[in-house]
Amino acid sequence: MKVLLDTCALIWFLRDDPEISQKAAQLIEEPNTDAFISVVSIWEIAIKASIGKISAPIGFHDSLKDRLNASGFNILPVEFNHASGVSSLPNVHSDPFDRLLISQCKAEKLTAITNDAHWIDPRYDVPVFWQTGVKLPQLATSSVRSPTSRWSYLLICRRSRHHRCLRSDQSQLSLGVSHAEFAH
Repeated sequence: MKVLLDTCALIWFLRDDPEISQKAAQLIEEPNTDAFISVVSIWEIAIKASIGKISAPIGFHDSLKDRLNASGFNILPVEFNHASGVSSLPNVHSDPFDRLLISQCKAEKLTAITNDAHWIDPRYDVPVFWQTGVKLPQLATSSVRSPTSRWSYLLICRRSRHHRCLRSDQSQLSLGVSHAEFAH
């Protein structure tokens, strides 16, 4: 399955934050999942940190880039069709970052990982996964771990692929953010 994490899901996943649903984290960690992070999310974090909406430690952006590169996430650039696709989206909500992420999901046929209720509006016609939503292939029993053991599982089983192994070092990703405060 190909998935795109929205900005909050990205932050929560990297911080091993309990805000991300266990099912969403398991899907991201599943070996057959191609997980994408959009440049739009990096842009959103940078803008919100620069205007003081969220706090980011010094060197956070360099650390984030290194961690994403080493972790096996696919970085999705913004293409012309992604940007122009925003104009054809229904006016469900006005968040420009989310609208561009939704356009990317539609254009690239990605399932969104988000807990933002706006995304599940049927007018967007984008598959969304959080607790429920899209039908998933059966997860391998060995990948179902408690949130505290995810890091150990990834280190043991995926180090050779550098697959999302760097996510639970919370000292470098100290963005304390809830969806409500991040979205406004």
